[in-house]
Amino acid sequence: MDNDKYRIFPPLSNEKFEALKSNIKAKGILIPIEVDEHGNILDGFERDRAAKALRLPWVPFIVRRGLTEKQKIEHTLNINLTRRQLTKKDLRTLAMQLRAKGRPQDSIASILGVSQKTISNWLAEFSNFTEPIVGKDGKSYPPKKRMQPKKEMQVQEQKKQAAINELLGVIRERACDIKERSVNFVLPFFRRLYKILLRAKALLLRERSVLCGHGKET
Repeated sequence: MDNDKYRIFPPLSNEKFEALKSNIKAKGILIPIEVDEHGNILDGFERDRAAKALRLPWVPFIVRRGLTEKQKIEHTLNINLTRRQLTKKDLRTLAMQLRAKGRPQDSIASILGVSQKTISNWLAEFSNFTEPIVGKDGKSYPPKKRMQPKKEMQVQEQKKQAAINELLGVIRERACDIKERSVNFVLPFFRRLYKILLRAKALLLRERSVLCGHGKET
C-alpha cells in the first residue's frame, strides 16, 4: 500500500494536524477513509496519519474498486475541491502538481474552474519551482531547475539587442559601401554628361553660324 500515491494536496500544517488529531481522539473518525482495491488511499490522508499517530486499533474505510488511474485522481480531486476552501495560492500550487503528474493544461483548467490562459500564467510563475516531480512510476524526483521568467526575459532581451546591434552594423557597412560605389559611379556619369552637353552646345552654335551665313548671302 502506498499512502501518498494519489496525494495531490500538501499535508496539513502542524497546527491544523494537531487540531485534527485532537478532534479524532475525542470523536473518532467520522468520515471513512477511502482506498482502492490495492489499499492505496484515495481520500483521508490526514485522517490516516492522525489514526496512526493516535495508534487507533481500527478505522472505518471504504474500498473503491474498478477505477482507472485517471478516475482515481479525479475522484480525489472532486472530494477535496468540494470539501476544502482553497485560496488562489492553493489553486496555483495544485495546478503545478497536476501538471507535474502529466495532466494537460486544458484538463487542469476544467478541474479548477479557471481559463487555460490562467493555468498557463500560473505554471510560468512556477517555472523555477522546487516541489518534487512525481513520475509515471509514482516516485518523487527532484525537479530540473529552470531559469526564472524575469531573468529569462532579460537574457532574451539582451540577445535581441545584440542581434539588432549586429544587424545595424551590417547595414552601416552596406550603406557606406553603397555610398562609395554611388560616388564612384555618379561623378564619371556627370563628367560624361557634361562633355556631351558641351559637344551639343558646340554643334548648335556651329549650325546657327552656318544658318546666319546663308542668310547674309541671300
